[in-house]
Amino acid sequence: MSLRCDDCRQQMGLIVYRYWQMRFCSTPCKDAYQYRLAEETKVKIGHLDFVDGAGSRNKRIRAA
Repeated sequence: MSLRCDDCRQQMGLIVYRYWQMRFCSTPCKDAYQYRLAEETKVKIGHLDFVDGAGSRNKRIRAA
């Protein structure tokens, strides 16, 4: 089974561009997908990035 780009559906090459759990064959495909996202979805992803980043920093501090 070969992987396909989540935007254009072409076969993936050696380089894979990721955005969350999605895979894209090129930066323009990734950018096109992000451009089509609803504004609400962009806000949710931004919030998840912030929460994930804060959580991973706290874990590192507690472990020290």
